[in-house]
Amino acid sequence: MISLKKWRIFPRSLRQLVIMAFWMVLLPLLVLAYQAYQSLDQLSNQAAITNKNALADTERSEVMRNLAIEMEGNYRRYCVLRDKTDDDMYQQRYQQYTKLFSTLKQTIIPLSASKEADVLNTSLETLKSIQCESSEPTKEMQQALEQFSYANNRIVVLTKEIIFSRGEQLQMAIAEKGRYFGWQSLIVFVFSLILIALFTRMIIGPVKGIEKMINRLGEGRTLSNNLDAFQGPRELRSLAQRIIWLSERLAWLESQRHEFLRHISHELKTPLASMREGTELLADEVAGPLTLDQKEVVSILDNSSKQLQLLIEQLLDYNRKLSEVPQQIEEVDLTHLVNDVVLAHSLPARAKEIKTIISLNLTKCRAEATLLSRVIDNLYSNAVHYGAESGNIWISSYQVEQKIVIDIANKGTPIPESEQKMIFEPFFQGSLLRKGAVKGSGLGLSIAHDCIKRMEGELSVVPSDYADVCFRIELPLLSENK
Repeated sequence: MISLKKWRIFPRSLRQLVIMAFWMVLLPLLVLAYQAYQSLDQLSNQAAITNKNALADTERSEVMRNLAIEMEGNYRRYCVLRDKTDDDMYQQRYQQYTKLFSTLKQTIIPLSASKEADVLNTSLETLKSIQCESSEPTKEMQQALEQFSYANNRIVVLTKEIIFSRGEQLQMAIAEKGRYFGWQSLIVFVFSLILIALFTRMIIGPVKGIEKMINRLGEGRTLSNNLDAFQGPRELRSLAQRIIWLSERLAWLESQRHEFLRHISHELKTPLASMREGTELLADEVAGPLTLDQKEVVSILDNSSKQLQLLIEQLLDYNRKLSEVPQQIEEVDLTHLVNDVVLAHSLPARAKEIKTIISLNLTKCRAEATLLSRVIDNLYSNAVHYGAESGNIWISSYQVEQKIVIDIANKGTPIPESEQKMIFEPFFQGSLLRKGAVKGSGLGLSIAHDCIKRMEGELSVVPSDYADVCFRIELPLLSENK
């Protein structure tokens, strides 16, 4: 087995890769969820504090407004009645108002720097003590009370405006956080998609590589025994290693099969030659005259030996075609080649009253003459023996893109669709029986397929509008015909 290099860039096992992919995709989502929780908690606390301060400041401003009204009432009653109680109440409420106003300036910072706060401070300084004249506040005090009342009302209005602006700021902060998390969610989503695509490629890539190896193995192509370029988890690399081992094992078995066919064919030819020679001597009556029954037996022996010889020759030919390199590719005259093939099978075709229609739009092709002749001979022979009596056989050639196409079609029983994929396999014989004295061996189409493949072409079964069975040969086009 081939030693594997350690895969150090990524996790070595498939389980580690899946777990790492899961956590790397999940981690950004967890971080985003945690940040969202922290921000929501912070905004919730800020909203609670803002509402609490707004309620306290509103209550404080309302109390200050009531105290201002009561202070002015105590001031004016004292000037009329000169009652000591009104003076005491005035001083008590003055102290409460001053304290509330001081607290309000501390909680509402913008209020302390306002013009109304300065006016209210000046008025409070003036109104520290009660000064009356003729049952009314003095002119200076009268003016101070008016300024005090106006400034107090403005302070109440400013307090409400500031509280409202705080609410708007909180709403803006919430909206800003929402936009921030919207963009962050989009970025995390895109990042997660990239990670998913990356890890999917890391997992699917080696799987596709193994799939290609299996396809190459199924097509009979050799596999490279170098796994350095194969990047993947340990389990998949081990699987690829086993596939390469299987490919080498199959190649060894295939070579053993070829060697067996070669030996067994040669071993059979020697006794078969003696059998054929003996049969011919008996048929020539060298050993003495034969009766009619004896001649019939000798004829059967002769036909059977011919069939066995044909089978052995096909075995040898099949083995040779698999092991040898194709001969020199050259320009072939299709007209001459097709006429020779048709002439060679004219007797069985005439016996079945089969008519051959030849239509060659292209008369030259790039191929090896012997191999192409053998292929067309095999296909035409099958068309004659499997075709319908009094039917037609069509041989045509034409150009399709950069290829020359040769179709050999015939009337007769169609090849079942279930057998079309197996028909080019060695020793495969379909459900249709060959008509004639010599039965098929299941090697003819396999040899034909390999011959066309060695000439860089393709041989396949295709549907046809005018025939029941159609075999198609596709070969590279000659340069002058392009």
